[in-house]
Amino acid sequence: MPSANFSSELAKVKATGQPFVDRLFSADPQVQWESVNDMRNLTAGNRRQKANFIVVGAIPRLVYIIQQNDCMDELRRDCITLLTSLAKGFKFKFCQFQPLSRRQWECDLFVRLRSL
Repeated sequence: MPSANFSSELAKVKATGQPFVDRLFSADPQVQWESVNDMRNLTAGNRRQKANFIVVGAIPRLVYIIQQNDCMDELRRDCITLLTSLAKGFKFKFCQFQPLSRRQWECDLFVRLRSL
């Protein structure tokens, strides 16, 4: 059972991050794009905020948006940029690969997502 401190921290994370993710579910691509840009601005250089957006479920929705055939190119590009930022926000060393540049990583992610 989670501690009271954990529960209160989780409630704070949901209160601050959930409205951004909720806007990603809008049928209006302009609202989605604005939410992605707001999230991107908030996560720039902020690992804690990146973790918050991951906790409230931003990643599955961003991937869903990218997969839509009628997704605007600007929205798709900005979703990929935000996913890249979320993925690169942590310094885990699982493998000893030669690191890709941010641009190489974005291109690889875009190609993989387009093939889904």
